[in-house]
Amino acid sequence: MVDFPLIKIFEWNTAELANPSGSRHLAGGSFPFRSVVSEGCSSYDANNSNTTSGTLIFEDTKFTIVNGAAPSHIESKVTAVTLHMLTSGVAVGNIRFIMVDDGGLQAPLNVNQDPAFIQYTVSGIWQPNALLPSGAGTRMTKDIPMVPNVNRQDGYGLLVGESDRNASQYVYFNVVLPWGHPLGSYGACGSGTIKLAFTFDYHSPDYILQFGEVF
Repeated sequence: MVDFPLIKIFEWNTAELANPSGSRHLAGGSFPFRSVVSEGCSSYDANNSNTTSGTLIFEDTKFTIVNGAAPSHIESKVTAVTLHMLTSGVAVGNIRFIMVDDGGLQAPLNVNQDPAFIQYTVSGIWQPNALLPSGAGTRMTKDIPMVPNVNRQDGYGLLVGESDRNASQYVYFNVVLPWGHPLGSYGACGSGTIKLAFTFDYHSPDYILQFGEVF
């Protein structure tokens, strides 16, 4: 019987120039580290890197009217997350970044606007001050992707350990809001819910050795 692997999701501040490589597997191990993200409304405790609750916030979601002209939409600041194992001797693969609930994005439908949406892209490279204009990323839906969309940071299909080398690729994403989006707080702590998740398969040590996976 294979023990279910322990997994954590780290959020990274893309405004930081410092490259987290070398300490991507450590909570609080580098300046761009922001929090350990999980479902719920509890605040991450910066004084305790082992806390497992933190709310992911889409920052800079404010509309600005320039010279009397309203924008058609606004993109939030890009945030990034990575997936990490806290268990040795097993592997996870077939990783898919998915949307479980998009209720918090549907408010514009009440005022005859298109719904807001989340878009993402992945990379094994740290990209400070990343930009993701509307339409530049893959739009998330509640449909599970047909193929894996997140790999290990070097493109390899399995995470097989707890080291920095076995951090996942960065998932860069933001939310795009149409002009006219009703004012208010949205998401897990506001109106409606926005739930994102990773799905994956996990494998025993026998599988890893049989197929020659590299730690």
